[in-house]
Formats: sequence, structure tokens, C-alpha cells
Amino acid sequence: MVLSNFLAELVGFSFVIIALAMLADSKNIKRVFEIAEDETKAFFHGVLSTVAGIAILLGHNIWVKDWTVIVTIFGWLMFIKGVMFLFMPDMAKKWAGKFKDNQMTQIALTVVVIIGCALVYLGFTA
Repeated sequence: MVLSNFLAELVGFSFVIIALAMLADSKNIKRVFEIAEDETKAFFHGVLSTVAGIAILLGHNIWVKDWTVIVTIFGWLMFIKGVMFLFMPDMAKKWAGKFKDNQMTQIALTVVVIIGCALVYLGFTA
């Protein structure tokens, strides 16, 4: 449970800080989506996401019926996203293009802040 709490806090704080930075300055949103358009940046992003996802999964691939499964799910999502950027960069570019300059992006970022706050809360209190 200590690892679950640590990873929930790590992922939660990361979600909150990064999403708030993107919401605070719309240029940051555009910068993130530009990663998918640049092959070198997309590859590097894929490497980082894959490694982060594998790190979480090696330590926390736990499928239980409580809140800690959220950590496992985010680990798998990071891993899958990383593999997609490494092996299917055109698909990643196409996907990013759909969300660039979209009001839904701001709504999604707000949801990410809420999820991040919930993870931080659960990490510290559970």
C-alpha cells in the first residue's frame, strides 16, 4: 500500500501541476501538441512515456477492486501511449491534430486537475 500511495501522489501532483501550467498559458497546450508533429520530439516522448509506464507496471501491476487500480490503469495508459508514439507516430500526429486548438482540450485538462487532486488526496489519506 505504501507504493500505491507514493505512486498516487507522484502521478496526482504531476497531473495537477502540468495541467494547470497548460491551462494558465495556452501556448503550453500548443507546445505539447507540437511534440507529435516533430518526429524527434515524438520519439523522445515515446521513450519517456514507455519507460515511465514500464516503471509503474513493474512495481504496481495490481488489479484489485479498490482505488489503487487507478495507478495500474494510468501505468498501462502511459505504456500504451509511449508504444504508440514509438511505433505509430503518424497515428499519434493524427490524434494530436484532432485536439489541437479545441475547447474540449481545456475541459479535459480541468478533468485531469480533478483526477490529480483525487489521487493526491487518496495517496495521503488511504
